[in-house]
Amino acid sequence: RSLSVNHSAGSFQYKVRCNLNGFTTEAAAVNLFVNAEPNAPMLSSNKTNNTICNGESITLIGDINSSNANASNHLVEWLNLNGSTINPTQTGSYYAITKNTNTGCQTQSDRKSEIKIIVNPIPSIPTIFASIGSKGANSAEICEYEKTNISGIGSGLIWKIDGIEKYNLGNTIANINTENTFEVKSDVLGCHSNYSQPFMVSI
Repeated sequence: RSLSVNHSAGSFQYKVRCNLNGFTTEAAAVNLFVNAEPNAPMLSSNKTNNTICNGESITLIGDINSSNANASNHLVEWLNLNGSTINPTQTGSYYAITKNTNTGCQTQSDRKSEIKIIVNPIPSIPTIFASIGSKGANSAEICEYEKTNISGIGSGLIWKIDGIEKYNLGNTIANINTENTFEVKSDVLGCHSNYSQPFMVSI
């Protein structure tokens, strides 16, 4: 006969006797050693809040849980990726388990560790226009007694005026009556677009 058992980690002994025709044999002992299931690893990354912009790479880090006995005999195995440096294009989760190289035991799948990587999109390049004096897509010309407003269409705008970055100017720079070159880019959730084409104001 066979006997199915389910034990936590530890050492156990079972004894069995055979009873046949009124005769009972001496007990035979069977020792059972149950190895511990490794605790799931601790997961992190080399990016703040596990967040990147689309097109960036991120390195995932799996550390052996210090509560595992003989941690030097353990390794981290990622379940849904090859290697630890990845270039995801959308937000997603990655999973890992711990393996004991001596016993062959591993973290069960329902107790695996998870790390969620946030991938923020790159915003579109803003466009620039002038309230008066527009000449084509990237320039405006005004008279010396006129003033024009330079506006950008986009979110989180960072301006560059004559090559110098300017912050917190909003979407419109009002009352321009000097010759300048304007560029603008968008910053959303820490992700930057490229700068727009230069927009030139001449008098």
